Amino acid sequence: MSKIELPRPDKKTQWTIDGASSWCGSCRRVKAFLDKKGEKYTYYELGNDMNEVRKFLESFSDITNGNTKVPMVFHFGKFIEGGCAGTITLYKQQYSGNPLI
Repeated sequence: MSKIELPRPDKKTQWTIDGASSWCGSCRRVKAFLDKKGEKYTYYELGNDMNEVRKFLESFSDITNGNTKVPMVFHFGKFIEGGCAGTITLYKQQYSGNPLI
């Protein structure tokens, strides 16, 4: 088993998704949403070894406010709380001119 090592999200990349695998419905939904909107994103697959996925998520907890769930989505390097739903809300607020309350 290999250790999951991914680069930290940077402020130059609009969308970064540290996803999971085919078992993650929220990961598929956030990718489908950004695809539908024509957004480019960097997607990192975490695989199916749950012990390694858990260790990886914990290693990123310093930049995700302790979040240990997938998908971890970043917008210009800033973690988006709420995964898929948080990403859709942020997108609508910033890109469609319709702030959600």
